Amino acid sequence: MSIALLFPGQGSQYSGMGKATYEAFPEARDVYDKLSSLVGFDLKRVSFEGTNDELLRTDHTQPAIFAHSAAHFELIKDKVKFEAVAGHSLGEYSAIYASGVLSLEDCIMAVRKRGELMYRSKGGGMMAVIGLEEARIDAIIESLKTKGVIVIANYNSPEQVVLSGELPLLEEAQGMLKSAGAKRIVRLPVSGAFHSPMMEKAANELKHTLDKLKFRNPDVLFYSNVTGSDERNPERIKELLILQLTSPVQWKRTIEAMVSDGADTFIEVGPGRVLGGLLKRIAPEARYFNLESPDDLKRILEALKDET
Repeated sequence: MSIALLFPGQGSQYSGMGKATYEAFPEARDVYDKLSSLVGFDLKRVSFEGTNDELLRTDHTQPAIFAHSAAHFELIKDKVKFEAVAGHSLGEYSAIYASGVLSLEDCIMAVRKRGELMYRSKGGGMMAVIGLEEARIDAIIESLKTKGVIVIANYNSPEQVVLSGELPLLEEAQGMLKSAGAKRIVRLPVSGAFHSPMMEKAANELKHTLDKLKFRNPDVLFYSNVTGSDERNPERIKELLILQLTSPVQWKRTIEAMVSDGADTFIEVGPGRVLGGLLKRIAPEARYFNLESPDDLKRILEALKDET
């Protein structure tokens, strides 16, 4: 058995996330208390009692999700032998922390800046396209590119991609995609065209923050969103974090690479089960657990007690 940890990104948040774990485990309290003093807003209140509007603010969402994943990682890091990590978009920073590339304090500094930059990047939007062949989506995007920015932002699974770009082009694409046979099209509640060329200014500003941080060699296999492959050089990992803002998330390729490299058991560490749903579509034979509550921890340790 080879265990890999997966960390979710924006969209997995919900009010009350992490509260039970905070109350049950001193390790989780330490993480939340430390990060709350570094983010510039009441992280615990927003996470445990926040309204939907508060949690939809990207500058709140990103630190809150990172804190949840980091707190739950502390519960499992010494109890389960894991050999690889990956995170979806924002979740890549949780994977960076879990792999030892950045300290907790450096990670939250990067996540806070990333959330603020993306929150300020108004204009454009994103939408998920489900149940249409990638080649047909590519053809529709190509036909619209001369009018402005529209790109594939996430390759999530064989049946799902996410588009990012200017709102008029997304609206035009929506009609074309429906006519082409897309089963479902969902507009995402985000403030900008993430993972597209429209994020270039934010990426340049993020670089100034990342250049101040101390990147180390990963302790385990770390898979990048940009390449979908194992990356080991600290400077290269930093470059890829900057490129990530303007590049598509190669999630399908990432999971395929992890499975090819031997991973057969995946634990999603953080709020929700979004990545579990994608995993079933990419690698249905893989074993999956999620860790977002004290009960989940007991269940995982019981299931793996004779194998770790």
